[in-house]
Amino acid sequence: MPSWGAGDEAEEAEADPRGRTNTLDTEALPPPPPPADAEEAEEVEDLGPVLYKAKALYDYAGEQADELTFAEDDMLCILEENSDGWMKGYIESAGEPGMFPGNYVEKT
Repeated sequence: MPSWGAGDEAEEAEADPRGRTNTLDTEALPPPPPPADAEEAEEVEDLGPVLYKAKALYDYAGEQADELTFAEDDMLCILEENSDGWMKGYIESAGEPGMFPGNYVEKT
């Protein structure tokens, strides 16, 4: 493999027929961002922060367009708890939010 930016010009021109050399100073680049920690509060685009995660105790079939449908043992990310007992959240593996009765899930 050629050593870009090192050696004489004839050797570089032979290694790269376009006559280019690598002038990128990799030491001047900032380090990449750290990976997201799954244990920290998650945020899904435009949905806001996750309050906590919950496990579905029963199957629930949403009856309205804004309701979530899930199966027993699905893991849900809870976004809101309403005073009427309904919650807003999404299935952890799917990401599409919806409303559902809070008594169908248990906080994990």
